[in-house]
Amino acid sequence: MHKMKQDNFLRNQWYIAASSKDIKKGGIKGLIILGEPIILGRCKNGKLFSISDNCPHRGTLLSLGKFDGKNIECPYHGWRFNTLGECTLIPSQMRNHRHQADDIKTKSYLVKEHMGVIWVYIKYNDKVEPFPHIENNDFSLKLYVKKTFDCNVDLAVTGLMDPAHGSFIHASTFWRNKRDTREKEKRLKPIKNGWKIETHKVSSNSKAYRIFLGSEPESKISYFLPGIRHEITTTNKYFYSGLTACTPVDNSRTTVHHFMYWNVPGGIFLKYIIKKLTINFLNQDAKAVLWMKEGKKYSKREFLIDDADLQIKWYYELKRNWHKYCYDDDVFINPVRETVARWKS
Repeated sequence: MHKMKQDNFLRNQWYIAASSKDIKKGGIKGLIILGEPIILGRCKNGKLFSISDNCPHRGTLLSLGKFDGKNIECPYHGWRFNTLGECTLIPSQMRNHRHQADDIKTKSYLVKEHMGVIWVYIKYNDKVEPFPHIENNDFSLKLYVKKTFDCNVDLAVTGLMDPAHGSFIHASTFWRNKRDTREKEKRLKPIKNGWKIETHKVSSNSKAYRIFLGSEPESKISYFLPGIRHEITTTNKYFYSGLTACTPVDNSRTTVHHFMYWNVPGGIFLKYIIKKLTINFLNQDAKAVLWMKEGKKYSKREFLIDDADLQIKWYYELKRNWHKYCYDDDVFINPVRETVARWKS
């Protein structure tokens, strides 16, 4: 079986890699995405680039070397590579030796910046899928928080998308009592590579939104491959938007990125409070997926139910269909059908 099939990652997909603020002009950063060592960098003119972090000579991580704004120098033997991954200098090489610098190139990656977020395209073949449509409304990034979950990407994605865990994992005396579940009814519709939950009134037991935005907030949420959740919640005066992404580091670790946008006044103090709460939420979710990970050592079976687990079922089916589309050249079929789902949470 092809290695890329064995690792169960989705390729030919745009993955969130970092915040725009993480990569300064003239700076580089080494990352691992889907088990691949990657460099993100920004030239002195502000242009982003991304190449493999492996020097093709002896495998040294190029991100440990120096970047002069045009070329990255490998710290081991001084080989240099430009922002396209092309070798530009081999200090030890004579003119009559093989191979010359012009013969050598390391892997490069498509990269895009949108809404203060850096995305990297991880490919399987030469087909480039369109960049995902994300409703922007001129949102300005207010806060970015990330956490590495010690689990595979499927546990991270389905753990965060699970609508029924809030009253147990995220219970609080301030906004939701433990075991306080209410009936929910949501209309769900297919979108490209995923689905959306149509605009609905925020539940009466979700007090956090009312504390933050005021009375009668309405929310709409979309989920799409490879593991992206986008939410916009509004009142007649204020809005909050959250973009969450689960990006695999490898088969046992997943980076959860959470980008937040809002127009609620409050300055640095509000940002401090929201950051504290967000870190606490992510820590709670990270603990919950570890419980599942430990249990799955003994049984991998999942007894998914209607309708609370419907979205988890869709995610797995979407992923299977994408694998067939990507690796077997089948037609991609979105299994999602418009439906009204009901559950208690």
